[in-house]
Amino acid sequence: MPNRQLNAWAIFEEIRPTEFMGRAWENNERVDRACNLRNMIADANDIATIAMTFIVSSRKLKDRVKYLAYFLRVANTYQELRNFHHHISLHAAISGPTLSRLQWTNDRLSKKSKQEYEEMQRIWSHDQNQSIYRDQLNKEGPCMPALAPILREMIHMEDIPARTLSGKINLIRVRALDNTLRVVIKHQDTPYDIQPIKDIQTFLSKAPRLSDLQLYQASIEIEPRGATRSEIE
Repeated sequence: MPNRQLNAWAIFEEIRPTEFMGRAWENNERVDRACNLRNMIADANDIATIAMTFIVSSRKLKDRVKYLAYFLRVANTYQELRNFHHHISLHAAISGPTLSRLQWTNDRLSKKSKQEYEEMQRIWSHDQNQSIYRDQLNKEGPCMPALAPILREMIHMEDIPARTLSGKINLIRVRALDNTLRVVIKHQDTPYDIQPIKDIQTFLSKAPRLSDLQLYQASIEIEPRGATRSEIE
């Protein structure tokens, strides 16, 4: 989905460091304070919704397996492009409760697809502080960082006082903010060299999208709890 990557990049390169401050992205009364960041979050949620909708809307097991394998390949491509913004979105979708409960669908994946899933899990594992992902951020070349780890770090830093007990600026907090925001600033300077494809843009704009409740209800319907393989087929 190179077109989706281009759309997200156009938003990413406009994000200002101030948009990460004071949890502005959560403030619905001041949407102008973090409009680019909020748009990036919406884009991440949307790509996850599209993937889940295609999978749970497939009534036949073989079709669900086909779509799940397809989105695992897409995630693998995002990893190769170091587009971790969309990679973590597909990880959230595929490992989340709506899709992870589809036992029969997951069991029917090919060996290659299962390996792609395991690789995706390793990248976002919290073991060693997501070291595989963070190593990728340190390499040169185009890269779109994942927002979720950055936002978690910014929320954590809200608990660190801006000043010490003696009234001085808390340099520990300053350095932590600098290290986190530097990830964004560094990669905004190296754009991707990808050309848009009109047919894909049209397809994505018209792709079906179910609500969170509809997604989970559909998941229950296509693979009810305790269902046997013959009932699923």
